[in-house]
Amino acid sequence: MSSEPKQLYSCDYQQWKKWERLFECDALQQRYFEHEFSGIDFSGKRLLEIGFGDGSFLRWAKDQDARVVGCELIESLCSAGKEQGYDTRLGDVRMTVDPVRESFDLVVAFDVLEHVPPNELLDFIQFIRSVMKPGALFMVRVPNGQSPFGLINQYGDITHVNVLSKGRFEQLSPMVKLEMLYCRNAFRLGTSENRLIDALRFKLRDWVNAFIAKVYGLGRTPLDPNIIACFRRSVDSRQPG
Repeated sequence: MSSEPKQLYSCDYQQWKKWERLFECDALQQRYFEHEFSGIDFSGKRLLEIGFGDGSFLRWAKDQDARVVGCELIESLCSAGKEQGYDTRLGDVRMTVDPVRESFDLVVAFDVLEHVPPNELLDFIQFIRSVMKPGALFMVRVPNGQSPFGLINQYGDITHVNVLSKGRFEQLSPMVKLEMLYCRNAFRLGTSENRLIDALRFKLRDWVNAFIAKVYGLGRTPLDPNIIACFRRSVDSRQPG
């Protein structure tokens, strides 16, 4: 992340991503967040989002009464957040959050870790662990590197320099001393105005995934384009390392 040319993260990137309505959360986004964070109490909790993008999740989390902080590499996005009263910080999270003075109940990195170079990934996640309270959660979403259906997302952006998957998260989990609670397909949002059509399409996708998994002996490997993983820090200690 820090080794990538700064010009890759600019207003041009913001325009390419079509981030126009900043710090708003529409009905579809609200439905998505409600599903992915079902069962998590946000009220009064300290939340850090790394790479907040259009700010929709920060808006939703703030509406749930969370105390939110966001880090982002694009200056215009940080400026927009500050103008709307958000604690937004420009730069790499390792440079903008102080683990001695700050700690969080929930850290979220949606579509971020694929931007972190492989040789920095361990240090990056270990830093995140250092700002997590005992029992805190770290939730990530990435393109699915173990699925052919993840290739469009993975290789559709020149700033994607790392390939992640359920298998790699299982390998990383003990190395960074975080318990992986689950890794599964990300919640599917329909693209049709007809929910019945979406339901039938998703059921067909389930059948295709099950068929491929059976034929290739993949077991319960998620095969959707994006996956969600949730990690928890032990309640025993906050000591680094």
